[in-house]
Amino acid sequence: MTFTAAAHSSMARTRSKPPAYEPTPVSRALKMRRTELGKSQADVAFDSGELTQTTVSELERGKYGPEHLTAFRLAALARGLNWTIPELEKVTGLELGIYTETLDVATDDDGRTIAVFRNPPPPRLRPIPSELAEMIEEKSHLAEELQTERWQQYLAGQRFSTGRATPERWWNLFLLLKNAGVEPGGN
Repeated sequence: MTFTAAAHSSMARTRSKPPAYEPTPVSRALKMRRTELGKSQADVAFDSGELTQTTVSELERGKYGPEHLTAFRLAALARGLNWTIPELEKVTGLELGIYTETLDVATDDDGRTIAVFRNPPPPRLRPIPSELAEMIEEKSHLAEELQTERWQQYLAGQRFSTGRATPERWWNLFLLLKNAGVEPGGN
């Protein structure tokens, strides 16, 4: 007796394809600028000081547009592409809504016109998870750094890949970061 396995179409796995995004005039302008500069997406990301290569790729593919970025990340995008915010707006045709009375126009060391905030907007603070707040309250007498906004904001930006974020796990994370020599910058 012979056993024969037959493949049924209902048993076949289908691979899902990532959604196809259509390049937009804005995404094409961003890619054109990058290629004119002879930069890779990673170069733009690095020069921006804030964006990732993935973000640059998604902007160029039209997954989302610059209008979905925060003002801080827009400034980083402009920096990565050697543009000012007004140049970014002009080339992309977008009105990004950051022209306000708080902006001044200045000239940098290379003679380029740049936009400068007179009074920078206050940083957006991350919400402090309740378990982290509990840990800070319990352990701040052991580590004064926990009372500073920079450490609280840095920790609030961390995520645990598995399990529940308990006060004890937050404390262990803080100790691990301190022992590794991590010193959070500004907000």
